This record gives sequence, C-alpha cells and structure tokens, in this order.
Amino acid sequence: MLTESLRREAGIDEGDGVLIACSGGADSVALLRAMHALAPKRRWRLRIEALHVQHHLRESAERDAWFVAELCDSLGIAHHRVDVNEPEAQRMTPRNLELRAREWRLSAYRDAAAQRGLRFVITAHHAGDQLETVLMRLMRGAAVSAMAGITPARPLGPGLTLAHPLLRLHHDTLRDYLRGLHQPWREDETNADTTRLRAALRERVTPDLFRLATDLPERLATWNAHASDVGDLLRERASAVRFPLPRELARSMNPAVFQLAVSQRLADLGERGDRKPASLLRSIRCAATDLSGKTRRIELKRCVVRVERDAIHIEPATA
Repeated sequence: MLTESLRREAGIDEGDGVLIACSGGADSVALLRAMHALAPKRRWRLRIEALHVQHHLRESAERDAWFVAELCDSLGIAHHRVDVNEPEAQRMTPRNLELRAREWRLSAYRDAAAQRGLRFVITAHHAGDQLETVLMRLMRGAAVSAMAGITPARPLGPGLTLAHPLLRLHHDTLRDYLRGLHQPWREDETNADTTRLRAALRERVTPDLFRLATDLPERLATWNAHASDVGDLLRERASAVRFPLPRELARSMNPAVFQLAVSQRLADLGERGDRKPASLLRSIRCAATDLSGKTRRIELKRCVVRVERDAIHIEPATA
C-alpha cells in the first residue's frame, strides 16, 4: 500500500530525492523505517534524508530530537534539525499555536528540501489523522468547499511536492510494524491532553468509528477524493466572481459559491477569509440578497463590506 501511494498519488519515481519528516513518534518512526527498507530496492533507489523540527514547546522535546538523530545515525540516514523558538508562541491560544506550528513546520520542510535538492517531502499522517481532521471541520461548521481532509499530495513550492503516503493505514498497523522490528519510539505527552479537540476525538470518538467500519481508511480516501473534487469545482466558480458584484447577480448565485467568492476576496485583501466564522459569511449573503434593497456596511479588521442598492463592494479599510 505504501509503494502504491508513493507512485500513484505522490508521483515519486526511481531515483527521486525524498525528505522524511520525523518527530520521533510511532507514526513518523514507522514511516522512516519503511522508507529505509524501500529506498535501496530495485526500481526505487531513492535518496532519502530526514528532518526533525524542534519547536521547544515541551520539556521532553530535546530528548525527541536526540532520539531521531541517534536513530538516523544507526540506519545511515542523513538527518537535519531545524529549531523553531518563537517568543510569540507562549502567548498563543492552543488553537492558534497548533496552526502556527504547522506553518513553521511547512516552512522548515520547504527550506530544507530546497537546500538539499530534494523533490518530495513526506509526513506520517495516517487514517486516524484523516478522520480527526474531517470531524473537526464538520464540528466547526466548515464550508462544503473545505470538507476534504488531508490531501494525499499537493505542491509545497516550485518543483516540490508534500505527500502523505500513510493515509490508508491505521495507527495500530504502524505500531504493530514497529513492534515486529523491536523498534522503540517516543511519546508526545500532549497527545493525551483531552482538553485539545483533536486529542479528545482520538481518545473518545474515533476508536469506536474504526471498530464500526473496519474498511474506514479506504472509505475516508474515497470521501476525500469526492470532497476535493467538489471543493475544486466550487473554488473554480468562485474565482470567476468579480467585485463590485451586482446585487441582482448575487441573489441568483448558488449560496456556497457566493460565500466562497466573498471568502476569497477577503483573503486577497489580507483578511484571512478562510478563517472567518460561517455566521459572518451567511450574514453578508443575507444582506446581499435582501429584496428590500436596504444598504449595509460591515467593518472588518482590514476590509469594509458595503452592500449598496445595486452592488456589493469589498474594499480595503483605507479605501
């Protein structure tokens, strides 16, 4: 299954260079060991290297970094370390910190792969991560266009692909693989903190769902493909919308397309429209489609939304 995903979804081929993100946890160690076994085989002959990102957010984080370095040395895998020590991290909410940490990791992957001349970065996200992501988006009322989970592969930069080849595998399968190798791993204690939504879902919800549907990893892959196609279609239609948008046209538009077009316009003006609450986007649509023709003004941090008699305007706040 790993080889199929590497070839068919990620596009990795013989002789390619691959950077493996390794935190020291069971999933990334399993990916590292599997890639170490696969890399020298005929028809692959991959050049693999590993990267560990040290966020300095836990007391045990430095031990994780040393564990990864020693493991890579024992396997003869070139490894790199990136330290991210952002003062602002201590002032962030758990939600914002999770998002920012992800952005820091992606930046580290992009820079390290470019410096080493590697075309692919792979991470150990698995079926459990996929299910948690879909459930979290559902619980937060994400738009239909955002209901796809983790994409199997996507561009990370010029000539660089980020891939997740373990999305069809369960976390328990990866741990069983490591036990068969007598390979230890590190545990991140924050994964047991059920005050965090993802950890709570992992502890209380997703195990029962996997028991109810033993083929759930494959079903998730099918769902993700369909949701991605729907999202692409909506984004394509929304991208064709131009502002000022005639109010009469707004009334006739599909609501999902209208709200996504507004979100994209806000994002273009630096407003991070993808993180605006669905209630705000619905209120803008309600104002735009009001048959009374009443005007509205909604002031945001960087933008102003003006719903006038004949058109909807979304402009920079300084305009």
